[in-house]
Formats: sequence, C-alpha cells, structure tokens
Amino acid sequence: MATNRRNGTENLSGTVEATNDKGIKVAGQWWNWSQYGPELPRPLRGQAVQLQVKGNFIKSLAVLDSPNGSQRPAAGRETAITRLAVLKAAAEFLAPRSGARSTDVLKVAERWEAWVTR
Repeated sequence: MATNRRNGTENLSGTVEATNDKGIKVAGQWWNWSQYGPELPRPLRGQAVQLQVKGNFIKSLAVLDSPNGSQRPAAGRETAITRLAVLKAAAEFLAPRSGARSTDVLKVAERWEAWVTR
C-alpha cells in the first residue's frame, strides 16, 4: 500500500473478497463507497481491483479483470424477467401455428432475447 502524503490517499490493489451495498472487502479490510464521490464501477467478488482510498472511503477504483475469467455475471432479476417475457411472447406467437413444437418456441425465444439484449 502506497501513501500519498499531499492528499492523504492510499493506493492498493487486490482481489475483491466480498461485496455489499456499502462497499467492498479487499486485503482483509472493508472499504466504503462515498455517497458524495463520483459513481464508481461495482466489482464482483473475485475480481482484481486497484483502489485509491482516503480513510475508509474509496476515491477511485479500476477493475483489472473479470471474476474467475468469466465475462458474464450470473443472471440477475432483470435477465430472468426478460427471458420470461420473450418466452411468453414466443409461445403466443407460435401457438396458432399447428406445426410448431416446443423446441421451436425455445429457438424463437433465444433469438428474441439476443435481439432485446443487443
């Protein structure tokens, strides 16, 4: 950890051990988001980060990599809602077609989800 004597900030880097609404835990210590500072990226557990902190507050943050080499975070609530909506729409779209099968519904839903999330 390097300290800047002029403004009292410290620079550190490490892996995010835990997260919550108030901050992140890096190097065994909790660091808090400042409600008065700039909006910063919210890293996930397992991501490597570089921080500039003052006291217990994060002044700047850079995410250095993705968690466990994965580019996609786990599906959240919004993703689930989107998937259910396109699945329902695909089923309604194919319902009047007598030759449509359940696998066709899934194919259409996947294509529509890709279009919605592009």
